[in-house]
Amino acid sequence: SGGSAQAEAGQGTISVSAAVLRDARSGLTTAGAARLRVWRWYWVNDTYTASDTVAKVQGALGRLRFWGDDGAIIAVYTPLDASLPEPQAREQADARLGQFVREHGPALQAALRARHAGR
Repeated sequence: SGGSAQAEAGQGTISVSAAVLRDARSGLTTAGAARLRVWRWYWVNDTYTASDTVAKVQGALGRLRFWGDDGAIIAVYTPLDASLPEPQAREQADARLGQFVREHGPALQAALRARHAGR
């Protein structure tokens, strides 16, 4: 399943693409399959976005501004609690992911900028 979520990152609040992935290899029914909550977004032209279109536009602007075409796709994930109904499990997982991004977002952005500066 898909959707979006909000995250506090180094540049303020960003929208991220959010999805629940199920492990089809487990051979279990959908209800018993391992589930992960995944957040995904891009870093392009020193900007975070979940939009494919905005990422392409930022890439073009970056080249025009002599930033280059550096970019990254960022994905973070956490397991869903199988003992909870999916809406509550997603809410709990989103809270965990949000905390992770708040705590590690500035370091992630610094690492991306350092990698760009060192190219």
